[in-house]
Amino acid sequence: MNAITLKGEKVYIKQPEVNEFGGEIMQDGVAINNKIGQRALLNFGFKHTETTEEAFVVEMSKEKFSEMYN
Repeated sequence: MNAITLKGEKVYIKQPEVNEFGGEIMQDGVAINNKIGQRALLNFGFKHTETTEEAFVVEMSKEKFSEMYN
């Protein structure tokens, strides 16, 4: 179990044994004005793929997620 500090408190996060998400690509559209959310996903390892009128779109492959977090 991994721990992170969030607002001064230690929070424990149970890591999955295996990569269980379906599909091959995780994709998320973040609101254009949500700069903090965009930066958080980029820092987590997502790649910016496009920007539309409504969203800043990021994605991560199942393979990359598995390499980084399993």
